[in-house]
Amino acid sequence: MPRFRWGLFQEAVRAKNYQRALDIAAQALDEEAERYAVRKTMFGSSHVNVSAPDRVPLYLASIFGRLDVIDRVIALERFALDEAKKPYDGAEGETGRIRYDRNAAFAVETHDSRLEQALEHKADYERFAAILSAVRQRPGILQVDLTGVVTDRDTKGATRMVDQLEATDLVATKKVGSRVGVWPAEHPEGPSPSDRREQRWYWAVDDYWEERPFEWLDLSATISGIETLARTVEEAARQTGSDGGLRPTPLDFIQGSKWHFASPALSGGIPTHEDPDQLAMIFWGHQDLTQAAAMAGRIIHDGGAQTTANQKKKWLLAEPRHTHMERMPFTEGFSLDTSRHTGWLLREVPEPTADSVPATAFTAAGVCTDQEKAAELGVACWLKRSKARAPRPA
Repeated sequence: MPRFRWGLFQEAVRAKNYQRALDIAAQALDEEAERYAVRKTMFGSSHVNVSAPDRVPLYLASIFGRLDVIDRVIALERFALDEAKKPYDGAEGETGRIRYDRNAAFAVETHDSRLEQALEHKADYERFAAILSAVRQRPGILQVDLTGVVTDRDTKGATRMVDQLEATDLVATKKVGSRVGVWPAEHPEGPSPSDRREQRWYWAVDDYWEERPFEWLDLSATISGIETLARTVEEAARQTGSDGGLRPTPLDFIQGSKWHFASPALSGGIPTHEDPDQLAMIFWGHQDLTQAAAMAGRIIHDGGAQTTANQKKKWLLAEPRHTHMERMPFTEGFSLDTSRHTGWLLREVPEPTADSVPATAFTAAGVCTDQEKAAELGVACWLKRSKARAPRPA
């Protein structure tokens, strides 16, 4: 699940609102399916990459009979498996074929295994239902006797399922001599809280969710930031020729697969381009320097910049400055591919030009600059966009 959906899911699990948690999981899966449909339409089957399903929602779906959640996972895995089995389309030549065949073989194995796992979770629903039915009919039934209810599971497997039912407050257990008795959780003759066994299964909750993302703490800032971002992009779209040439646009500051666009709450709604490797961050427009430093600090600390502790120290010592940026096209080749790729660089210019835009740069001293390029072209900072494949000759 996406980070914010996973956080909401975990909140619901902590509150033991399991149906709410499963509703969130279903919504996340629907969104994921839509993203893959769009990717397939735009890029073709070789780019399908379905993420691994989270096991906790699958376990809970089996327990509470939410087969709609499991069916969504099954559909995604079947889709990914079918795509992985499709033959190579020849678009990238022989080098592409080798890479495609290698990735396809791995993908088939991966999605086949995940599909089998999801189908097993779906079958678990009948097993959980059988255990609950037996416990309700015979309160205090010995746990060892439940292996006769789920005959395709050994004692260890039946025990794990009882532990999971107890973790969701559907049954209660206590020691009965050397064995374990199982009751419906609210049964009047069931064990008191002090007599119950120590809980043996816990639904995983990651500790880092104790620290909420900044945008969760100030929703008004997020809304205001989204509005600011929308106005900035709309204004740029109205400019003649803003989609080409050397003059950057707000989208140039937020596009690229390697860099992560900061949430509006973190960046005040200002388009932000960051390069964690080069410790460079550029905000669109001449922003207040104090506010820019605060925004950069939030981005660095709150997950928008994937840097080491040592890199963070260098970055946080940097000071923002007002500057101007231009686009500069480039062409680049790679050793593992005979084709060439084109893209552009954002370069800092010492003085404003007809093609430059104002920007607020935040770069750690001595780490952003490509010394040779800077000396050759007289610029101080380079930010490279993700590469786009050049069109093939007709």
